[in-house]
Amino acid sequence: MWDAREQDGVYKTGLKKGQPRMKKVEKYINFDGILSPKTRKEARERFGTAVSDSVLKWIIENEHPENWAVGQFIGYLQNFREWHKDLSTYYDGYGKLVWADGRIRPSFQHCSTSTGRLSCTQPNLQNVSKGE
Repeated sequence: MWDAREQDGVYKTGLKKGQPRMKKVEKYINFDGILSPKTRKEARERFGTAVSDSVLKWIIENEHPENWAVGQFIGYLQNFREWHKDLSTYYDGYGKLVWADGRIRPSFQHCSTSTGRLSCTQPNLQNVSKGE
């Protein structure tokens, strides 16, 4: 759903006479899906409207292999989830910690751990994803 503006006639009097009159409307996308009706029905009965990774794996295993669009779409969805998790977990907050020269300078502590290991804060760069 999103908000859009549609023309709702024209102004008949006043300063805006002859100009289009707009109104705010809610728009919806109607999408029947890419699954076969049989798989769609069985998935809805088993999982409701959940779309966890286990549900997506089940759909790939139970959908007809000729329906290549399902596998392709689910692959895109899983890639998006991975990128979004990394972005929201790690990188969104880093923008607030950038110095004027465009670098991030964390604080390193050598006395804050009981083992003497070096630790890093503001930001914790030891916790960054090792993904690609």
